[in-house]
Amino acid sequence: MINNKILIITYYWPPSGGSGVQRWLNFSNNLVDMGYDVTVLTAEFPNYPLTDQSLNNYINPLIKILKVPVFEPAKFFKSKKNERVILLTTKSADSYTNFKFESNDTLLFGRESAGVPDHVHNSIKYRLKIPMMDNKRSLNIASSVAIILSENLRQTNINK
Repeated sequence: MINNKILIITYYWPPSGGSGVQRWLNFSNNLVDMGYDVTVLTAEFPNYPLTDQSLNNYINPLIKILKVPVFEPAKFFKSKKNERVILLTTKSADSYTNFKFESNDTLLFGRESAGVPDHVHNSIKYRLKIPMMDNKRSLNIASSVAIILSENLRQTNINK
């Protein structure tokens, strides 16, 4: 008997459907069959685009499954459907200097290297940029957040 333990961290696990989850499920089952002690760390309340409840029947009972809470962007955006989400992006034509912030706005910044995924970018109505001189790329994320947050606080008088 092999005493090796393996931790698999995956968002997609039954009842998620599709080919990706079947790969992890079959791989995990095969590892158990070879004598490995397998633990799967997965999302507690995932937002799967496709589900297949029958896949639960194929999980080897020796696999330990740990479910942890995760941030779900789709649920976040649904919770904001009656509020403004303001995306800061280099891909906008609108400058933050011409924008009227409101006290309940949610400010959204993406990754420093790539911003937000296109589907998120395209789903947001209010997109702003920090103007830059020609041929300059962008500021780092900490500086960008400081500039926008400062302007937001100035306009909404939060500190008064």
